[in-house]
Amino acid sequence: MSRLTTDQNIKKTEPRRIRKSRPGDYRRQLPPWEGGAAGLFALFIWQISANLEFVASPYILSQKFAGLVLEGDPLYNLTLLQMLGTSLTTLLAGAGSAFIVAIPLGILMGYFRDLSRFLNLYISLCRPIPPMAWIPVGYILFAGMPQPTLWVQIMVVFVGAFFPSFTATAHAVQSVDPILIEAAQTLGARHERQILCKVLLPSVIPAVISGIRSGLGVGWMCIIGAEFVGGRMGIGAYIWSLYTIGGRMSQIMIAILCVGIVGLMMNEGISLIGRRIARWYSW
Repeated sequence: MSRLTTDQNIKKTEPRRIRKSRPGDYRRQLPPWEGGAAGLFALFIWQISANLEFVASPYILSQKFAGLVLEGDPLYNLTLLQMLGTSLTTLLAGAGSAFIVAIPLGILMGYFRDLSRFLNLYISLCRPIPPMAWIPVGYILFAGMPQPTLWVQIMVVFVGAFFPSFTATAHAVQSVDPILIEAAQTLGARHERQILCKVLLPSVIPAVISGIRSGLGVGWMCIIGAEFVGGRMGIGAYIWSLYTIGGRMSQIMIAILCVGIVGLMMNEGISLIGRRIARWYSW
C-alpha cells in the first residue's frame, strides 16, 4: 500500500518549471509612477529656481520654445528644427562613416589575433585623445577644400563615434564562447567565412547595436562642441552665438534641453531597433 501511495504521489507531482534568465534580468524594472514622480519633482525644483530668478519659469520657456519652433529666431532667420537638422546631418555623415569602418575592423581584430596585436598599439594610442583635440589638425588637412569647417566637424564626429563602436564589437567577438566555434567546425564549417557568418556575426549583434548607440551619443556631444568653433548654424553654433550676444539665457536653456531630448530620442530609437533585431537580448 505504501508503495502504491508513493507512486501515485510521484505521478501527481508536476515538474517545477525553471525560468530562463536573460542578460539584464537582474535589473529591477521601475514602475511607471516612479518615472512620473521624478518628472514632477524636476518641474517642482525648476519652478522654485524660477521664483528665485535663477532661470525662467517653465511657462515662459514653453512660450519661447513654441516661438522658436514655429517662427524661428529673428536674428538668424532659422527655426529650431532647422538648426537641429543641420547638426543631425553632420552627425549622420560622421557617425555613419565611423560605423562603416569600426564594425568590420572590430570583427576582424577580435577574430584574428595577429591583426589585433599589430593594430592594438595604434588603437590604444589614439583612443585616449579627445576628439576636440583633432580640430586644429582637421583645419590643416582640409584647408584647401570647400567648406573646411564642415569637414572638420565630420572628422571630429568620426573620431568620437569610432572608438565606442569599435571597442564594443571587438570585445564581443573576443568573448564568443570557443565551444560554439568548435561545434560549428564539427558540424561542417571548414572556412573562416562560414564561422564569421554563421557563428560570430549572430553572437555580436547586440554588442554592435550597443556600440552604435554609444557612438551616436558621443558623436552628438562632439558635433555640439565642434560647432562652437564655427561653420553652419547648427544647434551648437546657436548656443555659442547666444552666449556671445549675452542676455538670452532662456533661448540657451531651450537649446540645451533640445540637445538632451534629441540625444534621448536617438538612444531610445536604437534600443527599439535592438529589441526588434535581437529579441533574445534584454535591452
